Amino acid sequence: MFYDPNQKAALKILENVYPKINRLKKDIKFTFVGMVPDTLKVKYSNKKDVVFTGVVQDLNEFLSNASIALCPVFEGSGMKVKILNYCAAGLPIITTTIGVSGYEKLTSLIIEDDIEKYYKIINRLLDSSVEIKKIGINNKNLAKKYFDVDVVAKKLINNYIKIINSWSHKRKLLMDKIDVPLPIWLEENRIAKIKNNRHYIIKNESIKIK
Repeated sequence: MFYDPNQKAALKILENVYPKINRLKKDIKFTFVGMVPDTLKVKYSNKKDVVFTGVVQDLNEFLSNASIALCPVFEGSGMKVKILNYCAAGLPIITTTIGVSGYEKLTSLIIEDDIEKYYKIINRLLDSSVEIKKIGINNKNLAKKYFDVDVVAKKLINNYIKIINSWSHKRKLLMDKIDVPLPIWLEENRIAKIKNNRHYIIKNESIKIK
């Protein structure tokens, strides 16, 4: 939660969701797993039903005891790995349009961009263990179908094979005549032994920096 979008998501849960659920159901605990700034931890230290774990060695231990997973992120880039963690644990997930970016095939995710409606969804789910289980199983099955490491690896290998086969007759020509530039990340200081200063930044099929 030192990452700003995650910290904002935690605050939205604590300020907009937790108080309303707390009024409806007294036996619900909100658990925030991972690194957390002291300022956030201290602010809610007097709430027995709000737990900040800090760094944990086994995420599964906490997810196996959870009922519902929340991911109310409204900014940030890339695919949210926490979504896959929650799916693997067989949990129903309430998230946002930003949260599901890249996971469009996980059709059983609950998408809601209005944080004020979260408590109603949570309350409804908690009143139906059947629905919680059904959505959780769907999430797990869909994640396994589309994002299991073996599935992803097989697709990647097949793509490489197609590329190699389509260029096989030109391979020697390419290796002989094209001086391939190194990826830009190799210019980082931690790769000090690399002396090649040539790199390209390409955007929309045109070279921006050469």
